[in-house]
Amino acid sequence: MASSKCTTIVRYMSSASSQGMIKPPIKVFGIEGRYATALFSAGSKQKNLETIEKDLTKFQTALKSDEVLKEFVDNPINKRLLKANTLQLAAKKLALSPPSANFLGKYILILI
Repeated sequence: MASSKCTTIVRYMSSASSQGMIKPPIKVFGIEGRYATALFSAGSKQKNLETIEKDLTKFQTALKSDEVLKEFVDNPINKRLLKANTLQLAAKKLALSPPSANFLGKYILILI
């Protein structure tokens, strides 16, 4: 009885957060799509989608131009926590907005 109430509460809470999501104009699938949708939703709510786009372009340029950073991120031997810390430092160095830095430091590690 108590476990079914907990399950109901958990389901309610999880559906409440998904109801607040803003859907992107293009539907994307998979894990990448899930995180891209979350970033789009956060950017839409904060009204800074253009800033996030510029941040991601800036980070992509940094990865292309900095071979050491690219090799470090691509190397499967490096621990995820070390990669997360390095990406957070890169986000600070590039002066990325908080949603972009959060995305790079936490969510992108699932995709790497």
